[in-house]
Amino acid sequence: MAKFVHIIYVVIISVLAILLWQESSQEVSDLNANESLVNTSLNHRVDENERNLEALVGELQAQNQSLEARVQEQERLLADLRDQAGEIAEQERNQQEAAGEQSEQTRNSVTALARAIENAQDGHLSNDDMAVRRELEPVDPSWAYPIEQNLQDFFIREEEFRHINVIDLECRTSYCEMSLELTEPGQSFNTSVLNRYLQEEDWFQNGMIMAFENPEAGTATVIIETRRKVD
Repeated sequence: MAKFVHIIYVVIISVLAILLWQESSQEVSDLNANESLVNTSLNHRVDENERNLEALVGELQAQNQSLEARVQEQERLLADLRDQAGEIAEQERNQQEAAGEQSEQTRNSVTALARAIENAQDGHLSNDDMAVRRELEPVDPSWAYPIEQNLQDFFIREEEFRHINVIDLECRTSYCEMSLELTEPGQSFNTSVLNRYLQEEDWFQNGMIMAFENPEAGTATVIIETRRKVD
């Protein structure tokens, strides 16, 4: 009887041990499964974090490249602005120099013209002064055009000068220049007679004439200096 009870105890203990072992194995299996799930979840998270990190790095690199491109573009624009500023400064210097030269030329021209007119009004007519006046003396329409008409009428009206054609005629501010041509062979311009006749004209104002004759061609250039006062 005691042996039977002992066997029963042994069986019960064995069954309990088996049950405990099974329960322990199940717990271990559950733990392993949970650990596997945790590891899988962690791996997924790690992979996702790596992907997010790679995406963030790529985005930051793209932004950095964009910033570098913008910086390079701004540097290029700044260099262009510096070049343009240099060109503008150079143009301004050139304009100032040109303006200074133009101003000096203008002053010299005004001085030369005033001297030439003064010489003529003092009775000293010269080719050099006439060259200056042809280039620089302006036309005073209110005076020049009526005098041109008076001269045209003069050569038509005066019988003494019917043998002379007025080829060209121009008046400026204080003088007139005429190109004359003889219409009859053997005739002459006789500038002294022309001067005497002109002295009778009101507009001549005690002026004087200077003639350059070309007898072979039958032509002459006549400068009429009226000694008109010019401001």
